[in-house]
Amino acid sequence: MSKSNIELLVDLKKFIHKGEYALASILIDKLEKKQNFSKEDTLFIRYYKAITLLEEGNINYALDIASDNYPEVNLSTNPLLKINYNYLLGRSNFQLGKLEKGKISIQKIEDIISTTSIEDKHVLNKFNILLKSLKVSYSRFNGKYDEAIKYLNELLELSKRENDFIELYRSYTLIGGVNQEKGEYNLALKNYKLALETAKSGNNQKFIAYALNDIGKIYIDFGDIDLASAYLQERIQLDDAIINDRIDSAFTLYSLGEIEFSKGNHKAAFQLFIDGYTSIELIGASRLESNGLGYLILTCLNLDQLDYAEYYLNIEKELVERTSNKNITGSYNYNRALILRYKKRLIYIVKAQDILEQQLLDNSLSTEIQAKSTILLAEIVVEELKINNNEIVFENLKQLILKLNDYGNSSQIYNVIINNLILQSKFAFIDENFSKGLELLDEAALYTKIKGLTSLSRKVEYEKKSLLEIFNKWGDIGSEFSDKYNEVMLNNFQEYLKEAQKIRSQLK
Repeated sequence: MSKSNIELLVDLKKFIHKGEYALASILIDKLEKKQNFSKEDTLFIRYYKAITLLEEGNINYALDIASDNYPEVNLSTNPLLKINYNYLLGRSNFQLGKLEKGKISIQKIEDIISTTSIEDKHVLNKFNILLKSLKVSYSRFNGKYDEAIKYLNELLELSKRENDFIELYRSYTLIGGVNQEKGEYNLALKNYKLALETAKSGNNQKFIAYALNDIGKIYIDFGDIDLASAYLQERIQLDDAIINDRIDSAFTLYSLGEIEFSKGNHKAAFQLFIDGYTSIELIGASRLESNGLGYLILTCLNLDQLDYAEYYLNIEKELVERTSNKNITGSYNYNRALILRYKKRLIYIVKAQDILEQQLLDNSLSTEIQAKSTILLAEIVVEELKINNNEIVFENLKQLILKLNDYGNSSQIYNVIINNLILQSKFAFIDENFSKGLELLDEAALYTKIKGLTSLSRKVEYEKKSLLEIFNKWGDIGSEFSDKYNEVMLNNFQEYLKEAQKIRSQLK
């Protein structure tokens, strides 16, 4: 005996609830071929199709379905249908980086709730869950993290009240994401683990996969490659045919690429990054696309492939132009400065310094972008200090190092900690505290050895070798070294200052 339309719709909701999107897609295809659904049920089926596509990472396609059917939905008197479609439009637009369009959906849901008499508290809670989740996205993408946390706490309370494991999972994941962007990595890890526990309680394979990836990424940032690999290996063992999610697959490939990069296997890392990026390039996952381009640019520079790095930077520029996400713009500015510095000519380094100084005036950027920008700026200032050894530049470097100390202590991100040790060693060297400089480099070297971070280990060894070469060149450490060093640096500084002033006047 064949199932009724109502039973088929119930099955569809169950598949989506469990994260079984491949099965949901098959059933949707079957339902779309039937001609005996009411207009309202047909619109609900199309909504479920769009949500399934959105969960699978097909953001543009999901948005097209929502936009095409919205005029018809707007004529309906069913508040659930209207709110679902506005939620779909808002979520799609936020993921595409179209914040103002997403904000319109928030306003429409608020209008529907305020003008509709809703006696059932469960229905009202469900509406508010959808509304709060959109408000979180809007606040988060605008860099208003405290406001996002406020909405997230309200969302978490509503999800617990409704005993809705999907929204509970999403709440923990979103809180973890905001924690991560604020640099609160230990809190992020705690919430991602709660998300994993919640996903496993509901046996939702997609959410389990996402949580494993989130936890793995945190451990990569901590420099715990073994733990990161363990969580990623558990993710790889899940059935991709059931999960059927290109965003999740790209996330996994990026994380595996980061591990290879940290080991110094840049060619292997590049292949993983390009595989991840091309899998989501055309689906509208703007933030993940931005992340992929950042990985590719950095890897290309490490492989001395400047032309390819500039090619990917131009793609990122196009991404910035079609989105309104601060962190995507921040990532582009960082990558732009990174490439300019790589070119080594003074005119490019001056431009890079100006870009980074301007960028760091915006405190609403994620901690990761602020930290990376601070490291790069500090490295440029170190080079300036070598030939411009005056109090102002010296104090600038000191403040940048203090800022990195704060980032490192609060986040425990290995890249920040090790790079800060390297910068502190250079600072000590310029301040003529040579034993302290070597001690800091030894500490950085030990950290990279314990963590198995081959790529950063090479950087530490290079810095140590460069420092020792300078020692050998100038002889014994002492006043004789200082006098010769200062004499040469003073002569160099006059030429540097003249050229830098000329370049800056041309840029204005």
